[in-house]
Amino acid sequence: MLVGPSYAAGVDAVAEQLREALAARDRGDVRAGTIQIARAMHQLVTLVTEALPAEGPLMRAMAERFDQAVRHGALGDAKAAAEVMREQSDSTIIPRK
Repeated sequence: MLVGPSYAAGVDAVAEQLREALAARDRGDVRAGTIQIARAMHQLVTLVTEALPAEGPLMRAMAERFDQAVRHGALGDAKAAAEVMREQSDSTIIPRK
């Protein structure tokens, strides 16, 4: 999904939130990591809704699904929602070393 160069700062902000989430995970702070992932998802929803309105509803639904899954302790559902958003955004996962 390409949002265009005018959204570069927003994409960078989402990437920073995700880096912070990974750092929290690496520290063993699952709660902080989860909060950062949720923030990144909502930032991504805002960007996508503005740049690509047709994609916004799906992204918003997945972010809401993630939030609900986390609140209910359904880690598998939260991971599935995050994966859909990752796929829709054409992001890649770089394995940890």
